[in-house]
Amino acid sequence: MQEELWFNHPGFIGGTWFKDFFAPKKAEKERYNKAVDRYNEKYKLEDEMDCDTIDDTIGVIDKDMTKNANSGAKDRVITRNARALENRRLDFKNKWDELDCSQKKLDEQAAEFDANIQKMFNQAQLKSAERKTEDKTLTYVALGVGALVIGVVAYVALKKKPSTPAVG
Repeated sequence: MQEELWFNHPGFIGGTWFKDFFAPKKAEKERYNKAVDRYNEKYKLEDEMDCDTIDDTIGVIDKDMTKNANSGAKDRVITRNARALENRRLDFKNKWDELDCSQKKLDEQAAEFDANIQKMFNQAQLKSAERKTEDKTLTYVALGVGALVIGVVAYVALKKKPSTPAVG
């Protein structure tokens, strides 16, 4: 493989420079097809892929597209690789659409949201039940203290009989 790349170097006798000179479109098409084959091999699309794997692969392709755009290579090389990467990304996007992954993600998020809401509701219910128990305890304490105060006042009032003034 390495020898093949070296042999195809445009500067080597018998390399692609001859095609570049006499059939540049054909040479560029061959290079593009090699780039497509390279990305098809690097990013294999399988029938059994799940939505998360497809999403992760699209993210990796996006990063490779950014790296390619900032690679500093010649414009024609950047354009060729960008086209090949974008076409491979579209393959994964079509698989995403075929599996209806967007709806699945929305359903998962809705289920997670509902679960969180239910959890918060349950926590609120528990706090409310605890508060009611505490309120009953406070009510009983207040009634006990009130009864004690009334009892003390009544006891003091009964013990201390008003003295009647002596009539003379």
